[in-house]
Amino acid sequence: MTSVVAADAADQYVFGGVDSHADTLHVAVVSDNGGHLADAEFTTAAAGYAAALAFLNAHGQVVAVGVEGTSSYGAGVTAAWVATARP
Repeated sequence: MTSVVAADAADQYVFGGVDSHADTLHVAVVSDNGGHLADAEFTTAAAGYAAALAFLNAHGQVVAVGVEGTSSYGAGVTAAWVATARP
């Protein structure tokens, strides 16, 4: 896992990308100007989804998240994100 959380993370806009597999999620965070901020791997279970979302939110204000996956592999993390999304 690579991660550097800026002190002013709450003030920056970030985008997330999720590559979902049967047993793992690989999550990447990029800045609003396209710079790589961090990436990490999580399990495809409720605790892993929660950790992945916390990881994204720790890097700034999440503008959008793209989820890639074959079949329904990304459905769990997508549902978790929608359930916690702020209006």
